[in-house]
Amino acid sequence: MSFDAATPLPDLLYVKEESFLAALASLHAKEIDLEHLIRSHKWSVWLQQLHSLDGSRCSSAVWNFLTALCKALPTGGEPVTRLALALADPIWSCAEATEELLHPADMIDTLAAAGSALSIPIGSALEVSAGNFSTGSAAYLRLLTRISLARTPLSSASSVQAAEAWAVAALAAGSSSSLPGLGQECIALARAAESASGGLLNIAWKLIKIMCLDSRCTVDFASAVLCLAAAGCAKASSSSAYPDDGKEAAQVAKFHCCNFFRLLKEAPCLQISGGSDDFPLGAVIESFRHQLALLPSGGHSCTEMLEKMLSASIERWIAFGENSSQHTQRHQHSSDCFASCLHDEAVARFLAAVTLPLLASGRLNWAAAAQTRVSEILSVTLLASEAFFVMEPARTDSSHHRCPHNKLMDALAVLVAQGAPGARSRLLAWTAAEDCHLYSLSLVVHRFLPARFGAERTTFWAHLLLDGFVLAPSETQRRGQQLSRAQRQAASCIAVLIAGCSSNVAEAWMQKALAPLSASASPPPGLWFLSTRLCRVRSDLDVTSSLVLAAYSGVEAVFKPDSPAALEKVSRMQRLRCFSALVCSGVLAEKHVAAAAVQLRKLLASDQTPLQVRVEAWAAHANCCLHLGAATDFRVSVRYAIKYFVSLDPAGARVAIALSRVPGALLSGSCVAIRGLCSVDWPLRAVGLFAAASAFAELGASSQVREVAGAAVDAFVADYGDSAKSSADPSHSLWDSSRPGWLSNDDRKRRRLLQQLLSLPDRLQVQAAQENQHDLEKVHALCAAAQAKIGAWLS
Repeated sequence: MSFDAATPLPDLLYVKEESFLAALASLHAKEIDLEHLIRSHKWSVWLQQLHSLDGSRCSSAVWNFLTALCKALPTGGEPVTRLALALADPIWSCAEATEELLHPADMIDTLAAAGSALSIPIGSALEVSAGNFSTGSAAYLRLLTRISLARTPLSSASSVQAAEAWAVAALAAGSSSSLPGLGQECIALARAAESASGGLLNIAWKLIKIMCLDSRCTVDFASAVLCLAAAGCAKASSSSAYPDDGKEAAQVAKFHCCNFFRLLKEAPCLQISGGSDDFPLGAVIESFRHQLALLPSGGHSCTEMLEKMLSASIERWIAFGENSSQHTQRHQHSSDCFASCLHDEAVARFLAAVTLPLLASGRLNWAAAAQTRVSEILSVTLLASEAFFVMEPARTDSSHHRCPHNKLMDALAVLVAQGAPGARSRLLAWTAAEDCHLYSLSLVVHRFLPARFGAERTTFWAHLLLDGFVLAPSETQRRGQQLSRAQRQAASCIAVLIAGCSSNVAEAWMQKALAPLSASASPPPGLWFLSTRLCRVRSDLDVTSSLVLAAYSGVEAVFKPDSPAALEKVSRMQRLRCFSALVCSGVLAEKHVAAAAVQLRKLLASDQTPLQVRVEAWAAHANCCLHLGAATDFRVSVRYAIKYFVSLDPAGARVAIALSRVPGALLSGSCVAIRGLCSVDWPLRAVGLFAAASAFAELGASSQVREVAGAAVDAFVADYGDSAKSSADPSHSLWDSSRPGWLSNDDRKRRRLLQQLLSLPDRLQVQAAQENQHDLEKVHALCAAAQAKIGAWLS
């Protein structure tokens, strides 16, 4: 049947379902002459009516007919293109409405059929605007976002082809003014597809990449897409995104990572010569910072992908800074983002883990004067490392491969060795820092410096620490007190450096640095402290013998009758500590130790010896007793400490440490000391409990000592509960809940409550209570109730 007045197209003004069903049947039966139809004037009028069609009034039959018509018309021709453009407006009106859609799947099929029939490039004879195609593409994406995922034709290859055809037509047809709206629809679809099947996500990202690879794509849209990819990778990498399927999480993270690097490499607006203002590093960091706390630790593949993404972003940001200096506003945004990163432990840890290896790799040249961004990254990296290790102390391991922190510390050592701006000054500040975490960070970095510095520069750095900290007079020394914190910490860092050197290098440096010990009558006290540290880490060297002679002669000088006037108190204390360290290291001959023990007992017996010097002499004597196995002398030494050091907390700590090191046979007579150290206030009580736990673990100790030690620990557990158990080995008998006298949580609460009641005064404050008779009655009622409860406990 040919098309004429007797067989019109279905009337779009009244949209009667039966007429569309009849037309659909005729179309399927090929009873409509399509060639005659598209040349007819009524075809143009009908398309104009279709532009203003109210899609909300259309039944499923209307959309099915329009779908069949799109498929029946020749592919790539002008008629099907005009039909597709006429369909764009009514379907977009339905898609953007807030009301529930009646036939969304049918609309999807219609647009898919129209898009699949489009031909790219669009013929030049057809005068259309990019907005028409953008409307159709946006309608298609909006419907995909809104309708139920179960009804989305994701498995059909034509759906992907149709979506791609609509987007390419919009890009090929005209200006970029209508593209931002289409881009936002792509991003909205991608976000909606995060928890859906892979087909919908693939459609969204295929369109996104088509738009980003176009030369008219704006940097704002590309930045939003990069942030979307980074956030998607971080979400997939987080421990809570895919709790039951780690393989799927890795695949999704890899999908987003590949998209990120594809756009970073090929998007014209993200290239250095692309004419964009700046690379959006701050926005990329901000996009995934909230997911960092959930990332798995320890070299997980998903975490490594995210680290590579941030590393590539930083390199591109630095490259943009080299190319142009017209980036003040966005540069400030990135700096603000870096500043906020330092207050978040997870972000600081992640930033340090990414930027430290990047800076140490040599790919960034901080020597160039124009590299201001490299300098900024370097400064932020050092601050991030500092902030991270203040929040979470550095953890080291004997194996460099099992501890990720060691890789970061090695990277820091590389920066220090290569002279990165601010790295060495920051390391010196950490060395003298009062924060113990920063000092620990400095120690670990110094552990890796010998391998990065080389022998010559390592010894030079050690001399720098020696002259700048250890030998430099401090304010505490000027007041006649002990060495400053910075001097002691620098000496420990020197010891770590020398421990990593070869035997020849270490011996030559020690001979030169410690020469004043034997050449000078009163060497600096800091040098004695340094020798104490060195003899603990390099007792294997031949130079230790000369150090032994110097230390032994130093101790003999302390024993001289005129020593109080000849030697300062601090110097005498440091000499005794050095001698004590030599005894512990085992390099002294037994005859020298025995002779020194006799002299130390004489020093302890002298009333002219200052109390602080006697504490150091007592610690040295305790080590002598441990070395010689002199149980009787050690027992007398403990009684001496109880008598003379009871008012000096540092002395109590030295006594507790000595008790924790001696074997069971030497613990005889230590019951009073252990009981007293476990009864004092904190923090000294912690050292006493450590000594008690060590004494209880010594099977060779007497039953009386083990009973006192066990009772002290039981009292601690009774007061503080199972928190003590978490810090010890649960299998240890000391913490066994089946031991006699172990109290339950309720019993511990009752005990603490009764102890507080006993500490209260016997009388109520009657005068104050009489002002409010009601409160007084409440107190009496509570007392009666408490009395009844205590009676129940006793029964």
